[in-house]
Amino acid sequence: MSAKKNILFVFTSANTNLLGNPTGWYLPEAAHPYYVLAPAHNITFASPAGANPPVDQYSVENFKDEESQRFLVDPTVTKMLAEAKKLSDINAKDYDAIFFPGG
Repeated sequence: MSAKKNILFVFTSANTNLLGNPTGWYLPEAAHPYYVLAPAHNITFASPAGANPPVDQYSVENFKDEESQRFLVDPTVTKMLAEAKKLSDINAKDYDAIFFPGG
């Protein structure tokens, strides 16, 4: 098997949209790719503001599938979100791929 690749997940730091409504990263758009990629690759989380990027509560309330619900309580994911790197501290050259979950 080939060496693990380094993949950067870049989350939004926005917690409101231009109209002032709540927003954030979209749960299934992070959860589903994470559980496909994480077993075979090194994943790093980042956002413009760093730690604890906000999740879109609408997506939390409306996506009850297994991967989405697991992502919310997964201790590894929780730690990665709490320790998400500030985007300005990231060197894109250190990553083989950059993924932007919707939000």
